[in-house]
Amino acid sequence: MRQSPSGALTDDGSFIQQTFYHHLAPAMLSMFGVMASTMANTLITGNVLGADGLAAMSVVMPIYFVFATIGSLVGVGGSTLASHAIGRNRQADADGALTLSVVLAVGLALAVSALGLLFLDPILRLLGAQGNLYPMARAYSLIYVAGGVGTTVFYLPYNFLKLMGRLRLLTALFFGMAVMNVALDLLFLLPMGMGLAGVALGTVLASLITAVAGTVCLVRGPGAFHLVSLRGRGKDALRLMEQGSPSALNNLATVLRSMLLNRIVLSVAGSVGLAALSIVSTTANLSLTVLSGLPQATAPFVGVFTCQRDNTSLRQMEKLALGVGMGLMCVFAALVSVFAGPLCRLFGVVDPLTLAKAAHAVRLFAASLIAALPCCLLITYYQAGGHTGLANLMTVCRAFVFVVGPAWLLASRLGLSGVWAAFSAGEWATLLILGIVLIFCRKKGRYSPILLLDRNIEQNGAYISFAVKAESSAIAECAEQIEDFCTQNELSPKRTMLVSLSLEEMLTGIRDHCFPDEPQRTMDVRILVVPDQTRKDDVVVIRIRSGGPAFNPIAYYERRAEESPENVGDSLGIGMIVKAAEVVDYKSTFGVNNLTVML
Repeated sequence: MRQSPSGALTDDGSFIQQTFYHHLAPAMLSMFGVMASTMANTLITGNVLGADGLAAMSVVMPIYFVFATIGSLVGVGGSTLASHAIGRNRQADADGALTLSVVLAVGLALAVSALGLLFLDPILRLLGAQGNLYPMARAYSLIYVAGGVGTTVFYLPYNFLKLMGRLRLLTALFFGMAVMNVALDLLFLLPMGMGLAGVALGTVLASLITAVAGTVCLVRGPGAFHLVSLRGRGKDALRLMEQGSPSALNNLATVLRSMLLNRIVLSVAGSVGLAALSIVSTTANLSLTVLSGLPQATAPFVGVFTCQRDNTSLRQMEKLALGVGMGLMCVFAALVSVFAGPLCRLFGVVDPLTLAKAAHAVRLFAASLIAALPCCLLITYYQAGGHTGLANLMTVCRAFVFVVGPAWLLASRLGLSGVWAAFSAGEWATLLILGIVLIFCRKKGRYSPILLLDRNIEQNGAYISFAVKAESSAIAECAEQIEDFCTQNELSPKRTMLVSLSLEEMLTGIRDHCFPDEPQRTMDVRILVVPDQTRKDDVVVIRIRSGGPAFNPIAYYERRAEESPENVGDSLGIGMIVKAAEVVDYKSTFGVNNLTVML
């Protein structure tokens, strides 16, 4: 009977924990940079132009989401496609995903800009711009529509730089965008007196500069992608659209929701209600630092781990992300509730009536954030893991259906309070729908509950996952104990020795070059024994992941052999494995060393 024995070799999740925390701060900080730009626009507008300026921005906010919809469709879809290609060791397909993303992002954004400029006045009337709000709304939207390509394209570096592991660059790029946005807003709004048009121009220029600089970084520097011919990649475009559809649908649903909520709020409370809605929208954007930033830290891993069928790492990653995310979101929601009044004053709201309504709105919205975290985390997980239908269902429910419907019903009875309460209704109703769908999936038997992990490989093959400390004694003990695993799974003595030797040599090489003075660091190991009907012996796959500096043992051995064929030194053992194995492959993905040995 095939076995995956338990024993001294255990996976305590330390490697996943180290890697997750390494990526978490840059992902959240870069998202904060994006959201800080939007928040700065609202803060500056509220303090300089007052409630009318906030109301005008709220009316035309759907225009921003149109370009964000295209950007998220292409950026998230392309990076997900690339992560799947990397997980299958197809770098050419990953390069094709980036090239396709660049072409689609620029082309679609320019097409939308042209149509938007052509039909700008009817669009503004449809959005509800009227009376004294119309001139400000038109001045803002005219510039924003013309330069919307910047908003669309900066989604590419935001998503693809994570796959490259260039986390410091990611953070610097989007914090730089926020700083540029603020500086340009103040320049155009105050000394130059451009009004709301100045806010739009500052945003457009900051976005364009970030988009261009970020895209250049994608094709230059360590781990860069390459622009390739798109001939024969028509099917990839359809797959890209499918993979990115949940993110795009979220932005599209937000556009429609904003339009309808604007009208509901306007009918209930006029411009005072719109000012409150603008502050709620900005608070929602700020909450995306956690609600979107944290799930985005997991997305590249989910895409790669799913294609590698690494169920253990997927479980560890999502469990850790949920725990950390709930803690962060509880703190954020509490702070927003306690300091709702001062927060609203930051936006220039001083009128007592408007201040009271806005603070009440912010507190009711904060109550929805606890349920929003698991919703957002699971949507990103399902999207990156290939369950796009389920991700789309959850997105439509929480971003539109279960918000607009209750808002319309409750507004007639509870006024503005009913609108704000609808946000909580949307999150909890979405979790309820998800639970019903998961019960159905569980009855099918193939998938694990909630994460829907494919159990076939666990049921049909033997596997073991464990973490090894970067010290000689731990590596030697691991190599000895893995012999028991091989014996229990009926591998021949020769192959058992080869597996043990391969594991010991590769782990020792990684330790010596990545963690020479850090014995507390860990390396993540997964060994899989899979039946193969085309050969006498089973296929044994060894996968080793590690952090630290990039180290390619194959290239290291080849370089040493070329320098001194008779004395390859510490790479002798690696050379033996390279010659004996059917496949030895190395890649650096999201800043993590990935080594695969197939015997």
